Amino acid sequence: MYWNKPITIYNAYEDTTGEKKYFRHNLFNCFVKRMDIRTTDGTATTRTGDTIVRIPKQPNYVDAYEWQKLPIASKLTIQTGDIIVLGFVNDDISELESGKRSKDLKKKYQAMGVIEVAEFNDNTFLPLPHYHIRGK
Repeated sequence: MYWNKPITIYNAYEDTTGEKKYFRHNLFNCFVKRMDIRTTDGTATTRTGDTIVRIPKQPNYVDAYEWQKLPIASKLTIQTGDIIVLGFVNDDISELESGKRSKDLKKKYQAMGVIEVAEFNDNTFLPLPHYHIRGK
């Protein structure tokens, strides 16, 4: 019931020239939970968003260390700094082209929900094998 959300993940890769490239993967049947966290330091209250995404185990997944050696567009990885749109999109990211930069994508889909991966856990050893992501 809860594992019914589509997401789009953009794997970031920096090539030998320093150019950052992104590889897009559309995934289905994911779990998404958005939370509003409030902290108070006596006089001021701060609100921050926190999102948990759980992706079912994928047959084309490779760990980030192996993927960074030679990124293959057909292989999925999850690493800190990757971008996740909370829905299905087909945009490509090009940091060299105005209107197609990662910041443009984040702005375009802000209302839909966009996070950067801050934490990642491989929970494929559990009875319900999945990848656990926390982002902001």
